[in-house]
Amino acid sequence: MAKYASNTRVPVSRSKAEIESILQRYNATAYGHFQDSDKALVQFKMEGRSFQIAMPLPPLDDFKVTGSRRKRSDNAAMELREKEIRRRWRAVCLVLKAKLELIECGISSVDAEFFPYLVLPGGGGTVQDVLLPHMDALAQGGAKLLTHEQER
Repeated sequence: MAKYASNTRVPVSRSKAEIESILQRYNATAYGHFQDSDKALVQFKMEGRSFQIAMPLPPLDDFKVTGSRRKRSDNAAMELREKEIRRRWRAVCLVLKAKLELIECGISSVDAEFFPYLVLPGGGGTVQDVLLPHMDALAQGGAKLLTHEQER
């Protein structure tokens, strides 16, 4: 199956600018982005809540060998990694645009669309950071979730 925007040539800077424009258009009160070598973050505030979408960035080593185990040059590996990073930024842009349009149309709400990305108070990360490790137990029913205080 083809990956969304797998052949995009849209620079990351343009995707970041488009994301900021989208967030502004849909009334985010604050927004920004951050990119390090291993992850990127899109942060914004809507309806008094802070949200953070984390996007892991693939390590360069993932691109140094082909599917048939042939070694790629460092330049070829870097180009493929940059291509994948561009694709991921386009995907985040698409998802934000779609979620915000659902909210605008009255089909959904900010809380429903961005619940996993809600930033918890006290530096506890996001809702998904807390809940994802417990998903199997939750899906099986009756899992008792521990608060950060109970885990300590």
